[in-house]
Amino acid sequence: MIQGMARIHSYGKVSAGFAESEQITLEGEVITAEGYPVTVGSRQLMILEIIISEGAESIRKINSLFVPKGLPVKAGTVIPVTMRKYDYRKEVALRKGKQGAAKVVSVHFAGTLGERPLAEITAERAGNEYRIRQTIEPIYGIEPGDELWIAYDEVAGEAIILNYASK
Repeated sequence: MIQGMARIHSYGKVSAGFAESEQITLEGEVITAEGYPVTVGSRQLMILEIIISEGAESIRKINSLFVPKGLPVKAGTVIPVTMRKYDYRKEVALRKGKQGAAKVVSVHFAGTLGERPLAEITAERAGNEYRIRQTIEPIYGIEPGDELWIAYDEVAGEAIILNYASK
C-alpha cells in the first residue's frame, strides 16, 4: 500500500525505482485524456496522451494513471513527468530517425521500473530484427504477433515503441 493505494512495488530480476541522479522531471501537456470504467478507491483509471518537452525537444507518450475522481485532467492540463534521463535522451534520438510498422516476435518481462513492467522485445520489420527494452503501457500489453509502430536505428538494431496496435 502506497498512500492508501495498492500498487505494484516490484517483481522480476530488474526491480528498480528511480535514483535521483538518474531522473529528470519535465513538463508534460495532456493532449487527450480518456477515462476507463475502472476505479480503485476514489481513483479512476485514465489513459493520457502527453507531450513531454525539454527546450526545443519534445516526445509523445501514452501513460495510464489512476487519477483522483473529480480532479480535472483534460487536454491542455500541464503535469510533471519524471523519467530516467537515459530513456528520455534515447527516445529523442530514435524519434529523429526512421519509423515504421513492426511485428512482435518475442517478449520477455524483466521486472519493473518504477511501477511499470519492463519488457525486452524482439520486433521484426522488413526482414530485420530490432531490440526494444522499455517500460510498456500495461493497459495495452504486448504479445508475440502484435503490430507496433516503432522508431528504429538500423545500424544499432535498437528501437522504441511509438504506438501500440490497440491504440
